[in-house]
Amino acid sequence: MSFATASNPTALPPALAHACQRLVADHAQRPVLWWREGPHLQQLTLSNSVLDMLVDYTHEDKAAKGLRAFKEHNTEPETPVHFTALEVASFDARMLLLGESGSGKTTFALHLAVNLAGHSLGHASLGLASFKQSVIRNSFGRREPQSWQGVPPVPVYIEARASCSLEQLLQQQHPGMLYALAQHPQRPVLIILDAIDAWGDAVSEHLQQADALLSAWPHVRWLVLGRSEEGSAWSLPSSLHQYRLSKLWPAQGVKWLSRYPGLVSEAKLQKLAHLSRLTRVGEWSLAVQTMFSGSQPPAQASDVLGCWLQMVFGSAWPTQKAAIEAAAYRAWSGEVLQWPDAVQHTIDYHPAGAVLAQHFVRCELTAQHLRGLPSMQWVALFHADETRWRLPVKQCLQEAAQQGIFEPSLWLGLMMAPNPQMQDAALKGAVCVAQVLSELQSPPAEESIRAQCMKGLLQLITEGRLNASMRRQAAVILSTWGDPRNLEQTVEVPGGRFIMGSAQHPNSNPPHPVQLKGFLIARYPVINRAYLQFVQETDRMWRSTEGRTPERATSPAVDLTWHDANAYCVWLTQRWRSQGSITADQCVRLPTEPEWEYAARGAQPDAGLRIVYPWGGVWAEDHANSEETGFNDTCPVGLFPKGQSVWGCQDMTGQVWEWTTTMWGADMATPMWRYPNADDGREQLTAEGQLRRVLRGGCFSSHKEKACCTYRGSLEPSGFWRGNGFRVVVSQI
Repeated sequence: MSFATASNPTALPPALAHACQRLVADHAQRPVLWWREGPHLQQLTLSNSVLDMLVDYTHEDKAAKGLRAFKEHNTEPETPVHFTALEVASFDARMLLLGESGSGKTTFALHLAVNLAGHSLGHASLGLASFKQSVIRNSFGRREPQSWQGVPPVPVYIEARASCSLEQLLQQQHPGMLYALAQHPQRPVLIILDAIDAWGDAVSEHLQQADALLSAWPHVRWLVLGRSEEGSAWSLPSSLHQYRLSKLWPAQGVKWLSRYPGLVSEAKLQKLAHLSRLTRVGEWSLAVQTMFSGSQPPAQASDVLGCWLQMVFGSAWPTQKAAIEAAAYRAWSGEVLQWPDAVQHTIDYHPAGAVLAQHFVRCELTAQHLRGLPSMQWVALFHADETRWRLPVKQCLQEAAQQGIFEPSLWLGLMMAPNPQMQDAALKGAVCVAQVLSELQSPPAEESIRAQCMKGLLQLITEGRLNASMRRQAAVILSTWGDPRNLEQTVEVPGGRFIMGSAQHPNSNPPHPVQLKGFLIARYPVINRAYLQFVQETDRMWRSTEGRTPERATSPAVDLTWHDANAYCVWLTQRWRSQGSITADQCVRLPTEPEWEYAARGAQPDAGLRIVYPWGGVWAEDHANSEETGFNDTCPVGLFPKGQSVWGCQDMTGQVWEWTTTMWGADMATPMWRYPNADDGREQLTAEGQLRRVLRGGCFSSHKEKACCTYRGSLEPSGFWRGNGFRVVVSQI
């Protein structure tokens, strides 16, 4: 076999060639899915199959980066078309891929690595051809082909280990690799770093060190994989872009197996119809193995592992159950995983061995063991190390809730801190309890549980505690329950003189003084709950596909044209006048561009600053929902109180681009109405329809260069996108 690439006759450097050979030898025949048919073992391996993984990034998201594209006034929103994980890995050189435990991250990473290795080695049956296939892109079954974009890199696969930096991992797992990377700066390489959860609390530190190491080698790409359950606590380097694996649709699994008619009969494919409640690759795979081996199919998702274990161990399972669960519990506590001898003998000669070692399986086994311990011991474990024990404790709560068991001392104990040092653990307990309660059809009769939960969630959000991902989880649950915050309140911006503009960009230059009268402005962007009331009363068309869902009730209203925003202001003026909230000589309208900037930056001087943020002239983490935060979506408003302006306005930068009344002009790149701001017709409300209006503040996909107080965007007044919304101003007529 030749170890030269198919596109380049030059042999690979020894370290890279060895890395590719190891990948093919160790993983090409790794089972992805297996089952028994009589005495025969059927299996699909990494070399001949992999499930197509989708991410939470869509074609519309990519097209809408930067300035927005025009859409006709009556255009319906496009159905989201998701990118595959493979495609994102091909066009994003620095990415973190998150997924639930058992979601298939490692399966995807190894399939990618093995086939890239095969391509680099000129392998006869491994290579890029396996990527070129039709892929289901959304829940409606839309299919499009996928392929690797650009030059295929040479893969280097690494598993993270506790207390080892990326540099140390490269030295240990691939001797000579650091030298090869330095000596061959033109050769594209993809470092795949799997299971970074093994770094524990040091994940953020190690990622920053890895970013600094790889910044010296621009040709080296970086794909990092981690569990989404832990990812909410990580602080990422600004260069590392975050994506999440989408949940699995049944059609994806059926399509996958239908490619192999020799292995899977039509009758067996029909059995997959009831798997719609299974959304992770791991649990779906276990269910398929169980059904196809002739065992009783699971009645519900929670039964999948039990049915599978019964299939593997047969009549020995009842006698081995307690020992297996205890071994998993000890390993979860930090000890070395060691199965009982009888179990080890079974799995040594059975494909089940690799499955039992998987994180989501060990988590379920650990939870089963916890259920046999005193419930208050769950509280002690959770408060002592929430990161380690959150998942199994949550599973225990879920099972108790499904059985209608609500022990107040347990549920309240998770949410109440025994001392001030445990306050953060108690807030995490409130999120954990809220997640369980939100999944119940029948809430607990004990109202104190829900009341304490609401109190903890509100404290977490309004005080900006923990991290943005945890606050987001809390706020989404509050949104479905009925968020008690007043999210339509206004704040006063007194009249005054301020410096508008900056040297950040030619379109926002020069900085110049502007005098404004006082006005009231909304503390938050208009939210879906408020805009939906307007739509219901006026029967106005709304293009949003998600704005009516309870989970989105407190997120900014989006997919709105400039005309939509103005119509809402007219309606709100009448409503607030009738309620006595404003007087007859006041009206609700969109802010002018100077008003928006003054509300965002206050009286901060220019002082030679290139960029200005509501909190000052230096970017700060956890202050805005921008690209750096990694949500790639709107979130409930008010999650970043540290980023509010001096007047109390929140979500001014990031989150959504906000409409203003001010005109930009016809050209997307260069404004017709330039700075300095002047009374020159730029505030005309009845101008030609194609003249663009100014958008301000950036959105969730905007880099910190745009998610600021001074960067100017624009869009035709009939344009709309899920990344632009608006907030309102109250002023004298």
